[in-house]
Formats: sequence, structure tokens, C-alpha cells
Amino acid sequence: MNIRDMIPQDAERFFELSSLVGWNQSPEDCKFLIDVPWCKVICVEEKGEVIATAGVPVYGDMGFINMVIVHPDYRKRGIATAMIRHLLDTVKVKTFRLHATPAGSFVYSKVGFVTTRTMSYFLAAKPVFPQGKSVIQSASLADLDAMAAMDLKNSGMDRKALLESNLKRFGNFALKIEEKGELAAFILGRRGRKQRQMAAVETCDGDWQKAFALIGAAAPMEKELPSNIIFFDADKEAVKEAERCGMERVRELIEMEYGVPGTPPGAGYHAIYGGDFG
Repeated sequence: MNIRDMIPQDAERFFELSSLVGWNQSPEDCKFLIDVPWCKVICVEEKGEVIATAGVPVYGDMGFINMVIVHPDYRKRGIATAMIRHLLDTVKVKTFRLHATPAGSFVYSKVGFVTTRTMSYFLAAKPVFPQGKSVIQSASLADLDAMAAMDLKNSGMDRKALLESNLKRFGNFALKIEEKGELAAFILGRRGRKQRQMAAVETCDGDWQKAFALIGAAAPMEKELPSNIIFFDADKEAVKEAERCGMERVRELIEMEYGVPGTPPGAGYHAIYGGDFG
């Protein structure tokens, strides 16, 4: 089995495979994953064609496995397991984390991943949000240090490079709430192939009402695409509010880890960045 690192020339095929399995990545996302130095992306070739992919962004001591795709014609040959083992052997971090579907989780359990949390993927075609009392402002790169500090506390991962790239690529979707001149909450967004994702909704104090004030302000910012958002099931108040606002729960996801147990998410981590970045 020929496993190799992906190169920029593979980006088009990378996007084709992502689209084939119905995922939301855009062509720019696929190129971005290959290009950034803090993400390792591998592929499997057969007869000169890329038939499978897998990647792992590295956040300090945490590696977040993503983009595990095998072309349907080549499944049940152990290709996904071989790629996962290759990443576990070659990427030097203490902890690996990933988000899996229930059907796909068996691939990871076979190599030693264990379930840590469950999540729900919501789709918001026409949500209706209550008017919040918080003052919502646009966020920018000037807020990066404060965002990164809050994110490290909430997610347990050093993702400053990811947040910086998001602000540069999708800064028009970034919003914040300030209190006494300091960052109290923020939301980021991403525009994918078929949906806009409301990503990384975070507060400094676990206040889900601030989180939904941001979600409510962000929801109408994209008219062409429906929005998706991912909540931890343990964040029960946020999940209930999502359902009250008309968000539809469309998919269950499972968080799994391998190696030294990672820092669990804090109370202020209300919506996950995404299955491709954690």
C-alpha cells in the first residue's frame, strides 16, 4: 500500500473525494489543509490515482485526526486503518482526538481509540432566535490573542494558528461580545461547499445566553446557504435552546481519543469548530 504525504497538486482530487462522500469542504479548504505547515495530510495511491486520504492538524501536544476518506470502490480493504496507524506512528503528539460517526467509530476503536463525549450536528435552514441583550460587534485580527487565550481554556488545545487563519479567510463572519473592555464571547464562521458553519462559539464564563446572542446575530449573515452548528450533548441548555429556535438535529457524532487523555472542553466551549479541525 503506497501511503505518502499529499502535495498541492493533489488538492483537486482531495476535493473530489470530500464531495463524493457528501462533506462540506470547499476547494479552498482542501488546498488550505495541504498547504498549512501545522497540518499533515496523507493519501493512498493505486495505479497513480489517489483513492484515500487522512490528515491531522497539530495543536501543541494534541493531534486532531481529520478527513479520513476512502473511495467507495476501495473500502473494506483495511485502508482507513492503515492510514490511521501511519499517522499514529509518524505524528509525535501525546494525544490524538477525532470526531466520528457512529458507523465509522469502529475503525478507530480497532486501533485503540476510546469514546470521550457525544455531540449533535444541527442544521439551521430558517432558525428564529430571540433578541439578545448583549451588544454584538465585529471581531478582527486585533482580537486574536484574547480569542486564543479563551479558546485554549475552553477547548484544551493551542489553536492560535487555526483561529488566525479563520479570521483571515472568513473575518466577515467573526463576531464578539465585550464586557468592561475585555472579550467575553466570540463566534467564528466558515463557508463550505454546501453549508455555512457557525464555528467555535465560546464564552469566558459558560453563559450559553451570550452564546445564543452571537448565534442569533450570525445566523442571518449568510443568505445563500443553510447553517450548521455542533454542540456537545452535555451542554444540555444549549441543545434545548437550539431545538427551541428551530435548529434540526440531523446527525450524531462521537468524540474519541488515543494516548494520554486530553484536557476536556470547558464550560465556555458551546459549539465545536468542526469535524475537520476539532
